[in-house]
Amino acid sequence: MSNRGIFTACRSLLIFSAACGICLAAQAPALAQPPSQMAPSARPDPVAIYKEAGASEEQLGKIREMARDFETSARVKAERIRNLMRDMQGLSLEPDPDEKKVLSTQNEINGLTADMSLSRIKLMLKVRLLLSEEQRFRLVQIMKERMPASPPPAPPPPAQ
Repeated sequence: MSNRGIFTACRSLLIFSAACGICLAAQAPALAQPPSQMAPSARPDPVAIYKEAGASEEQLGKIREMARDFETSARVKAERIRNLMRDMQGLSLEPDPDEKKVLSTQNEINGLTADMSLSRIKLMLKVRLLLSEEQRFRLVQIMKERMPASPPPAPPPPAQ
């Protein structure tokens, strides 16, 4: 890959990341900061939807524990991704970035992002196993009711 290609890829990644952050901040201002930094009354209850679906206190306790474990792991990975993104930004600002370093940094970002996505899916599946068939049906019904009518717009393609 040429230096121009590496620079273009880095710039596109940074633009995409910024666009995602702006979209999230605009659509959900309360979620623009980590729950740990929110006022206690503003923090979303991570198990509220399961409570609505009819989960018992015992089930909610298990779900909270699984969510805490997931959040701990995700927090570490997210911090690593932020650091790698800073590194990538620094590399993109070099006149002649090291191709191997750029690609290995991007591969690490991709791997951590994939790990986080898989962990989120595994958590969802584990939680569903805790619920009865009726509770799962109600959960899905609630989720469908809360889905936006159409997906959010995709970020604009990078300038060529």
